Amino acid sequence: MSHKKEKKSRKRYSYKYDFNKNLDKTIFIKKSLINGAGIGAFAKTHIPKGKKIGEYNGKILNQKEYENLDDKSYVFEVTKKVNGKYYLFYIDAQKGDLLRFVNGAINDNQKKIINVESYQYGEKIFFKATKNIKALQELIIDYGDNYWED
Repeated sequence: MSHKKEKKSRKRYSYKYDFNKNLDKTIFIKKSLINGAGIGAFAKTHIPKGKKIGEYNGKILNQKEYENLDDKSYVFEVTKKVNGKYYLFYIDAQKGDLLRFVNGAINDNQKKIINVESYQYGEKIFFKATKNIKALQELIIDYGDNYWED
């Protein structure tokens, strides 16, 4: 008699459920101050320069899943090194938490007020403050030039 374990279908996500549990105490969302940006993320309290704000989380996608997406506006590309080779996967935060509302600077004036950066640690993407962020100030990041080309 064979005892095969059934594979359970489950969505893959990039986060541990408790990592961003206090994120709603740090940031909130409302209409962005950037014209045409829609919703933005704002600091509830002072966020000191260098402080990790949280993990950018969402559904993990492979290349084919990424290519089939209709809306790529919440997707981060992540590089993974395995046995000396580099592989890409993607984090789609369309149904993620509040960090998906951190808007990107599109012009030189907006780039002057960038106060958040992303960084990869292992297979995860985190956001941290690059400047002291005052309470009620909008969080702005640089998505990179490639983002605006599509």
